[in-house]
Amino acid sequence: GAQRGEKIADVCAGRGAKSWSLAATGAHVTAVDVSADKLRQATRLVEQSGNALAATIAADLRRAGAGQLSPLAGSFDRVLVDAPCTGLGTVRRRPEIRHRRRAADILAAAQLQRQILPNAARLVAPGGLLLYAVCSMTAEEGAGTIGRFLASHPQFEREPASLDWLVSALDSRGDLRTHPLWRGADAFYAARLRRQPSSSAKRPIC
Repeated sequence: GAQRGEKIADVCAGRGAKSWSLAATGAHVTAVDVSADKLRQATRLVEQSGNALAATIAADLRRAGAGQLSPLAGSFDRVLVDAPCTGLGTVRRRPEIRHRRRAADILAAAQLQRQILPNAARLVAPGGLLLYAVCSMTAEEGAGTIGRFLASHPQFEREPASLDWLVSALDSRGDLRTHPLWRGADAFYAARLRRQPSSSAKRPIC
């Protein structure tokens, strides 16, 4: 749903595939990642498509201070958090994952996601959208993380996507859950959250 002219933060941007897609809509995209090297790759990828990033910021979203992000609190129309995860939803294409992952990895990934998500949420402007996504089907990394977040952040509410092709993949809460039996997709989870306009416009990030 990105629109031309919107300010969007692609948190956990990695090498820029999502930033590339968002920038192609005409949105002003700021790519954020803990790795400066990945951000350089993201910049090159977007520029090769004839677009440009509004900014890149190397920051560790596990830390509430998050350096350069502090002045940007409450300033983005949309924030995408494609969080680090176990990748268990891609097992049909990457069967070796089942031999590399242990139960402890799921809990560690969920803890990391629960550190990142609240700090990313501070970037969302009142009335803006927060999209959280993981390529995993585990409850701990998906609905469990979102449930904990909403319980402690009442200024955010679920706002399910209304696109016709997505409606059939929404669960009873309105969260997206894909599955290999649905159009041959990987098993992904995503939640779309709206920050209510009545929440304060500027909330300190630290």
